[in-house]
Amino acid sequence: MTRLQHVVSADTARSLYNILINLPQARFSDYILTLPCIVHRIQVVKLRQTYMDHHTYDVQAVGLRPVQIITTERLLESADPAKPLPYVLTRALDRQLVDYCEKDHVMAAYKTLMELDKPFIALMLVRLPEGEYKRICASRHIVVRPDDPASIVNSEIATLD
Repeated sequence: MTRLQHVVSADTARSLYNILINLPQARFSDYILTLPCIVHRIQVVKLRQTYMDHHTYDVQAVGLRPVQIITTERLLESADPAKPLPYVLTRALDRQLVDYCEKDHVMAAYKTLMELDKPFIALMLVRLPEGEYKRICASRHIVVRPDDPASIVNSEIATLD
């Protein structure tokens, strides 16, 4: 906890906490999933190898450590972070991440940050021309880890449909 307090100010941690506690619950309605999440825009996709119909890609997303993803889908490649790609890695936000029992909101905010700093299973999504998102199926779980606590507080928090 002390390490976090040196990297992230109490006001910044509390601001993030307040955003998280006010997010809507995930819901499924009319075949559409509404998902509150932390969005990590993918900047780099590079094909590493292809074996039969499985493609292994090296992927770099904003605020996350690099990861390899194996999928049967062909992805657009780009090694130029300035060229936007339609892909994101998301961390679904669950109300269990937020500690409501803690009376001290600063302590609760730091506990939430500690949870968010742990590795997590991400969903890879592609943005469709209509603005909706579609899941990219990977051959195994996409386990990623944030770069550092500062990257967490600078992450994009959104509710995707």
